[in-house]
Amino acid sequence: MALLACHNRKKKTVECLAAFYAQGADLDVALSAVLVDDGSSDGTADAVRAEFPDVAVERGDGNLFWCRGMHRAQEVAVKSRPDFLLWLNDDTTVAPGALRNLLAVHDRAKERGQDVVVVGTTIDPTTSALSYGGLKPVSRLRRYSFVKLPISSESQECVAMNGNIVLVPRAIYERVDLDPVFEHALGDIDYALRVRAAGFSVAVAPGFSGSCSANVAAGTSMDPSLPMWARWQKFIGRKGLPPSSWRHFVKRHAGWAWPLYFTYPYVNFVLRIAKDCVLGKERN
Repeated sequence: MALLACHNRKKKTVECLAAFYAQGADLDVALSAVLVDDGSSDGTADAVRAEFPDVAVERGDGNLFWCRGMHRAQEVAVKSRPDFLLWLNDDTTVAPGALRNLLAVHDRAKERGQDVVVVGTTIDPTTSALSYGGLKPVSRLRRYSFVKLPISSESQECVAMNGNIVLVPRAIYERVDLDPVFEHALGDIDYALRVRAAGFSVAVAPGFSGSCSANVAAGTSMDPSLPMWARWQKFIGRKGLPPSSWRHFVKRHAGWAWPLYFTYPYVNFVLRIAKDCVLGKERN
């Protein structure tokens, strides 16, 4: 059963669901989906109901964002105890045969007596560069700063993940749930870390599993053309690194050192925007 959360991306949401249901052409499985439409004003819910009448559509008030929207979708989905949950970002197009590939990685692990969350890698449709997938820490010291694992012809273990395409078997989702404390991001990374802490594995499927455009810097905290205060507000805002979510994350995972991990990204960001400001003045 696929889980999606959306907000005002009608065309992309419909395309995402169409690509998902197309996976059934070469699989002997029953496909279903739960969509949380978080306050869309562009007719997304009506379009989905018209195109895919079997999709369970839940409505939010616009304040759920990704993690809480996906948590609500999972609350609905688990009532029927499906064999698998498939997290899907609504702006992601699943590649033909991707679900078969994800299931194959799960089945091989199951034969070895392991339960595993399987992550699909996406590429940017414009540049063909890797956009989202499995993650590994930058270093032992910076263990909560992550870089993407490269695409491989073999499945590979990962420490954390982006939640664009993720297959979660029942044995795991009944033990580990998405944490709705997170306001938008971090929920997928936290989930992977807790899955591993519970004794399960997280693996990246071989090849790429779909396409999804990478986030761009323009208009975000990483945009050097914005005023410093505006960048700071975006950085600590819901789509950046809100302090309440980050504090919850590091207190859970970093042990006694959590205050250091909590402070680091904010200090680092202030230094970065100050440097950008100096460089901008020098250019002018």
